[in-house]
Parts: sequence; C-alpha cells; structure tokens
Amino acid sequence: MSANAIPEATSSRTFDIESEPRVNYKPPSGNRIAVVLGMHRSGTSLLMNFLACLGVDAGTDLMAPSAWNALGYWEHNRIFAVHEKIFTLVNRQWGSPRVCMPLPDLWWKRPKIQACKSKLVEIVQRERGRAKRLWGFKDPRTAVLYPLWLEIFQELDLDPVFFLTVRHPYAVGRSLGARDNLSFSTAQILWLKTYIDAVIMAQGKPGAIIDYDRWFTHADEQAAAVSRALSPMVEPTEAEVQQALDVTVRHRLRHYLPDSSERCSPLVLRYYHLLLQWAVEGERPAELPRMTDDLRHSYELLGEWADYATSRENIAARLLDKQAELERLIYGPLWKIIGARIRKALSPRGPCLYPACAEDELLSVPATGARGLS
Repeated sequence: MSANAIPEATSSRTFDIESEPRVNYKPPSGNRIAVVLGMHRSGTSLLMNFLACLGVDAGTDLMAPSAWNALGYWEHNRIFAVHEKIFTLVNRQWGSPRVCMPLPDLWWKRPKIQACKSKLVEIVQRERGRAKRLWGFKDPRTAVLYPLWLEIFQELDLDPVFFLTVRHPYAVGRSLGARDNLSFSTAQILWLKTYIDAVIMAQGKPGAIIDYDRWFTHADEQAAAVSRALSPMVEPTEAEVQQALDVTVRHRLRHYLPDSSERCSPLVLRYYHLLLQWAVEGERPAELPRMTDDLRHSYELLGEWADYATSRENIAARLLDKQAELERLIYGPLWKIIGARIRKALSPRGPCLYPACAEDELLSVPATGARGLS
C-alpha cells in the first residue's frame, strides 16, 4: 500500500485512533482548506463567522440567518443539501428515532452515496477555483460523515486544517430541546457520537480546539489559538482580530450556561472535560485516545440494534404491502357492487329493488379477485 493510499475497510465501525490513520495527509501546501467541526448548537457558526472575519473565504451561497442564529449559520447551502440527502439515503434523518444510531456498514461505498460524493467534489472544486484566498466550510454533520470526506480530501490532494469547537453537553441538550424538541437523552448521544467522530476525523491533531463558553471569558486566548492555526495562510493583525471578536462574540446571544446537572451522563461529562482540558492547555490529554477508542467500540453495539431494527422494519413494510393487496382484492369487487347500486338508485328510472339486480351485479364482477385469493 502506498503512503497516501486509503486502506481497505471492512466496516465503518472499527477505528483505532492510535493505529495507522485512514488517510495520511501530505505536508502543508497550497492545497489547504479550513474545516470547522463540532456538534449542533456548539458554536460552529460563531467560529466560522470569526474565521471569515479574519480572512477565510466561506463562500457566498450561505444559509440565511434565523431567530435561532441571528448572526447567520455560515453554512454552505449546497453542502448542507447533499449532507441531508445522504442521511435520508441511510435512513438517519434529523428528528427521526434512528438519528443517533450508527450508520450502516460501509455506507459511503454505496452507489447512491458515491453519487452524492461526486456532487461534494464538484462543490469543493468550484469553491476553491472561485476563492482568491483560503477557503473553508462548516457543517455539524461533517464529522459524522468523516469516511466520505476523508476520501474527498485524499482524491483532491487537499490538506485540511480542522477547527474543533466544543460546548457543554447540558447547554447543547437544552438548546436542541428548545429549537427542535429533541429529547435530552438523544441530544447527549448525538453530542458524544459527533465528538468521537470529530476527534477521529482530525486524526487527534486539530489545528485548534475551542470551547464555546471560553469565548465569553477568555476570548483573546481562543483568538490567538485560531490565528496560530491559520498561519501562514492567513495572518491577521491584532486590530483585525479584535474587530473580529467585536463582530462575532455577542454575550446577549449566549442563552444556555454550562451546568453540572445530574441529567448529563457521567460518561458524556468525562469526555467533555477531556476536550475542555485540551482546549485550555493546548495539549491532548493522554486519556482521550483510549477513551475515544473504547467509546467507539461500545457505540458499535448500537449498530447491531440498528441492523435488527432495519430488518424488522423491512418485514413490517412487506406485511403492510400484502395487507393492502389483500384488501384491494377483497373490497374491490364489493365497492363495485355498492357503486353500481348507488348509480341505479340515482338513475331516472329509480332504484332497483329486485333481487335480480344484485345477481346481475355479482355476475358482472370480474373473476380476477377470486383467482388472486387462490
């Protein structure tokens, strides 16, 4: 296998963070792009907005602001649309009961997913061809789709710089509950899965790891970490950094504070504190790779349940189809008789009250129904 080849995988659910990376990125070059990773409602929009203020090209086809994100989502509309289609194809739509289940084995190898990949490749090539400076994008779904994106980076010979933003799982759960009526337990599972995948995708070495709440207490430290990760592609002045902070960090938009509530899983809280330690100290905690690998393998157990649930759903769907076919065969002739009687009752001659009418109607019914039931 060549140094930059993608190893053949037998399952999307097996990855050891300390083993050989799925993709060996080439040394820094002019092919760099900025990629923001993180859970929904964790400050990915704030971070992408900050990067754009410093000089990163986020594109022009961006999702419009809303009441839930007054300063904008800073999310590429076409990338978002392709991501949504992928999740529909693997039956993991947002808001569905299956959203927090693992994706199917080798999902990214499916022909329809590969067609989506081709669209993503076209988008990246078009955006990089248009941009006059470092281009970047963000979407909270990116990390969960990391096998597909790592293939794209490899095929396009790109050198991604990952910016990972983290937020306390309690605040994320509260925010998703208010916006999407998502249950707190589902939000925690999604939080954990997203950050496990983000750490794997970044190969354990993101350009910068940022904690959302530290923007409001240690903004200068976080801005410095982001600036270091951008160098030498983008080198803003101190005045430009301060102006970017003034534009993006708004205390009035911080609606939920961290909480040590017992509602949070101790496992989820432990993983958060390891990521927070990384953001504060700048060094990856030694425990994080081991815990990431253990959690990843534990999460695989849900994959077996997902496979079982899919098989049961397929059986149920086939039974419903058979039931609909049987009802059509049984009730089709009956409704024809009833319809004939109604037409005769409303005819100018008046209703037919003789038994012979019913016999004529029965004789006029095709025999296909009887054959279909045999």
